[in-house]
Amino acid sequence: MADKAVTIRTRKFMTNRLLSRKQFVIDVLHPGRANVSKNGLDTKVEKSRKQMKERKNRSKKIRGVKKTKAGDAAKGGKKK
Repeated sequence: MADKAVTIRTRKFMTNRLLSRKQFVIDVLHPGRANVSKNGLDTKVEKSRKQMKERKNRSKKIRGVKKTKAGDAAKGGKKK
């Protein structure tokens, strides 16, 4: 089947200088699709931030992804 569109929006972007990382909240819109995997989200966020080459060796985590009641969106946090 064709890959359905997934829209990722970031908000509350923050640079944590004490821990040398960037943190932000992501909103994922995926209408007509059941869910998006964390690995898929991680890849899409890195491509959208254009930091894949620079941050390849650093640990990245997507945490606390929760679906909305309607099931067509999800919210979570990202730490780099």
